[in-house]
Amino acid sequence: MRKDIDHLPPAKWRDLERSVEVIRWHFAEAMKGKLTPELKAGRIEKIILYGSMARGTWRYDPENGFKSDYDLLVIVNHERLTDFDYWDAAEDEIGLLEAKNPRRHPTEFVVHSLADVNDQISRGRPYFVDIRREGIVVYESSTKELARQGNLSEVEKDAEAKEHFETWFPKVGSSLKLAQFCIDQKEYNDAAFNLHQACERAYHCALLTLTLYSPKLHNIKKLREMAGGKDERLFAAWPRKLRRDKQVFELIRRAYVEARYSKHYEITKEQLDVAMTYAERLQAIVKVVCEERLR
Repeated sequence: MRKDIDHLPPAKWRDLERSVEVIRWHFAEAMKGKLTPELKAGRIEKIILYGSMARGTWRYDPENGFKSDYDLLVIVNHERLTDFDYWDAAEDEIGLLEAKNPRRHPTEFVVHSLADVNDQISRGRPYFVDIRREGIVVYESSTKELARQGNLSEVEKDAEAKEHFETWFPKVGSSLKLAQFCIDQKEYNDAAFNLHQACERAYHCALLTLTLYSPKLHNIKKLREMAGGKDERLFAAWPRKLRRDKQVFELIRRAYVEARYSKHYEITKEQLDVAMTYAERLQAIVKVVCEERLR
């Protein structure tokens, strides 16, 4: 795999390097005091930059708020280390770095075990195969190469993509119907939760149909960034130029936990109506994007 990073301007390289440092430092902190043998020996095997930043095709469009991500695959040596608890502090600090510098490109990272990554590559899963082919190693504790690429025929890819679409797309409509029912019943927090589910399912549907992969995440902000990286129409489905739109999206993002468990969570019918409009727009765009892939 490549290890050169010369195509990135110095400022971007420094931002990327800082993100890698944050990920490594917080992981080391999370590992302190672990007693079980597999956790005491836990380590990050590799961190790989992939996507537009690795290809040199990144974009920054302040007009619509679109900025390419530093997409990172963090590979660990044990499946238990993929749990969110080991990585949430790193996500929080990276988020603070981005908040302090609005021009900074976001960093999005996913975590998989080495065994899982090698299995996915050997099966020919496009998402992981592309990372192996185009990715750049920006940190490694082991120089051992990843598995050789397996062969997944185009017929097999098409069949799997079709299955994902037929499984996930109806779930988007079901969540929207539940959200509308809750709005009609003035159960606004439940409506917000179901709108979150509609958006989460829409992004999962798009990612699985387009790439045969979607991370095990409920964070619709991160899912939106990942989906938008595959087709910009998915990013633009929920506008974020206006402050109102940003606020409503943030309320729906928070709804997965807070709408169910926090007595302080509040959302108005007017905000829900805005969210419903954009969730339905997202549903329509996902349908178009996925059907184009399945032709």
